[in-house]
Amino acid sequence: MIGASLLALFAAYVVLGLPVTARLIEAPLSATSHDQREIAPLDTLFVLDGDNRIGRVREARRIWLAAHPDVVVASGGQWLVDQLIVEGVPRDHLTHEQNSVNTRDQMDCVRHYVAKHPGARVGVIASRLQMPRVMALAGHARLTLAFHASPVDKEPAREGVLLFLPTYAALRVSRDALYERAALAYYRRQGWIDADVTLAGNR
Repeated sequence: MIGASLLALFAAYVVLGLPVTARLIEAPLSATSHDQREIAPLDTLFVLDGDNRIGRVREARRIWLAAHPDVVVASGGQWLVDQLIVEGVPRDHLTHEQNSVNTRDQMDCVRHYVAKHPGARVGVIASRLQMPRVMALAGHARLTLAFHASPVDKEPAREGVLLFLPTYAALRVSRDALYERAALAYYRRQGWIDADVTLAGNR
């Protein structure tokens, strides 16, 4: 019995670790994410901690170099602050928000900031997997923000025979995408996002 359970668990990990599986699971999330390649001027940039942290920091560097916002808010742990400094964001432009414990808390901080700074041009960075939930929370709160979806830390294979060879990178994407899809369903059920929020491809 234990042997069969372990075998089933191993098989599940192998399937989830296939790049082709990861692409199928995450595709609706990535298609829904709004990634602004053209960077509009910003007054404040929120960098939300979460999955694929390296990708978020790299995206923050890209936005910083192009927009030079007056304030960069690191919403997460000290690691996020340290890495933003390593990537060139000056310490005197950084604000550390470390009280949030989940995405809903992080977006509450954004909402309070916008309320206290009317007219401020505010951008938000989250991974392309988390961005649909961030956008749904912003939409529910009627916030006008610039959304910048960061890439995952390491992209799984996207073509050829490598699509059918399991990798840890693909397993991570599958895991994070499944979590986000479950979180969106939970947020809808709790009434924290609008009930009609759907993922691309699931309409």
